[in-house]
Amino acid sequence: MRTAKLFGTLAALVMGAVAVAATPAAAESPFEPLPAPNASYTMVMYEAGITLDDPTAAVPPTAIARATLECYPHGGTHPTPEAACESLWQVGGEFDQLPTDPAAVCPAVVRPVTVEVKGHWFNEPAHFKHTYNNRCLAAVESDNVFRF
Repeated sequence: MRTAKLFGTLAALVMGAVAVAATPAAAESPFEPLPAPNASYTMVMYEAGITLDDPTAAVPPTAIARATLECYPHGGTHPTPEAACESLWQVGGEFDQLPTDPAAVCPAVVRPVTVEVKGHWFNEPAHFKHTYNNRCLAAVESDNVFRF
């Protein structure tokens, strides 16, 4: 009887040790966090002349469009993050260097919009603000980065 108890206790200890050894350590989790994007922007389009930085504006500015863009890895609410990030990569993240499509045609409508961008490009702060004659030109003159 004593031998049976001893074997039972010994078997329980061995099984417990096997169960502990088979359990992965917390540091070895198969779920690794996603890397932070190397470029991240908030882009807002306003009716021209109205920006968040204008303390003299009588009415708080109302955005007519906004998007977020993350690059490397790509994401955000921008409708085409891969293409937008590739365009920015070609100009080193310099929004004012984005190419214009000379074949694109926009209506001759004058309804100015201001696009303001804040964020970072590979750990460097980024800020860009420019007024375009209309939303179509904002897209065409930014290689469609501002088509949102």
